Amino acid sequence: MSNSLCDSKIKREIQQRLSKAKPEKILWKCEAEGAVLLILNYHESGLTILLTKRSENLTHHKGQVAFPGGLIETTDSSPLKTALRETQEEIGLDPETIEILGELPKTATGSSLVLVSPFVAWGENLSNFKPNPREIEKIFEIPVDFLKQPNLFQKQLWNDGVQNHYLYFFDYQGDRVWGATAAILKKFIDLI
Repeated sequence: MSNSLCDSKIKREIQQRLSKAKPEKILWKCEAEGAVLLILNYHESGLTILLTKRSENLTHHKGQVAFPGGLIETTDSSPLKTALRETQEEIGLDPETIEILGELPKTATGSSLVLVSPFVAWGENLSNFKPNPREIEKIFEIPVDFLKQPNLFQKQLWNDGVQNHYLYFFDYQGDRVWGATAAILKKFIDLI
């Protein structure tokens, strides 16, 4: 099977599974809404997911691993537009170079009480990212096969000062991926 047939088949399968994803109950009240982009990057060597490490100079979530994205602004016409705008601002990715495959169930962050709409995008051999140094320390990719390892996602009880929550986390090349980012990755891996 040629690479273009193979990647088309993978892309179609992911789109079908995303279309069947059911909304999940959000367990606490959120104070804001945001949107992120889970970007699948298809290479001959395999499928990866693009992540960022946020700058230590930021006020919120400094130094954390995250998807490109951010809070919905009044000028954004939809959560998807927010995810695309923020991705372009943070990593310099032209929205024309990716295809939106669908949306995962919304996820609430425990620490900042943001209801996040995670969109899944497809790109092929994406490179030449331009991280905004005010927001992003680095951009990296995690192979989807790495995320499929049994028992990779660990669960820990966390108290936000009001109630207890279970948070997912795992380590990758010296960085801890946790909270909403890990939860969204787990939802995606469980779905595919």
